[in-house]
Amino acid sequence: MIGAVAYGAVYYFFFYKKGGYNYGAQNYQTQTQNNSETADWKTYKNDEYGFEIKYPLGGAAFQIKEDELGNKVESPNQCTQISYESSFVYISLPPHNVKCGGTTGLGIDSIKLKEQINIGGKIYQAEGWKLGPNYEFLSFETENGLHISYVVVEGLSSSSYKTSKDLNYKILATLKFTK
Repeated sequence: MIGAVAYGAVYYFFFYKKGGYNYGAQNYQTQTQNNSETADWKTYKNDEYGFEIKYPLGGAAFQIKEDELGNKVESPNQCTQISYESSFVYISLPPHNVKCGGTTGLGIDSIKLKEQINIGGKIYQAEGWKLGPNYEFLSFETENGLHISYVVVEGLSSSSYKTSKDLNYKILATLKFTK
């Protein structure tokens, strides 16, 4: 019993309180992507917040009507999901009173993740969780208030975990601010 309490205290202090385990922190250079690779992709645009993002043919972009907890999304453009096979990107507009993407709970084996994403020369610090061997989500906020989450769940399609993760980076690389 004392051992379990000691283990919990060490886990809380070193992993939870201090910001977590930095699981493979990486710096992804998304702006170096070859534009010909995404030339025939579809484009989602939001003129009000001044951004656009591309996604593969066969993928989908749609507005989420309620969050994971069943709360109604107030504005029709407040939460957008872009999906293709096992890759998901969620874009939440301010105010961020809706959980758009990600997950509602963490498990005992969850590992905190951190990585840097470089979009158009701007570095963003993304943080999130690895919830199992092939399920992770990370998120970051842009200077104009967009909250972006990206999720990989292996097993939803024939794509491998690495293929789905790389596809998320390719989708994020197409993010452009138009204002």
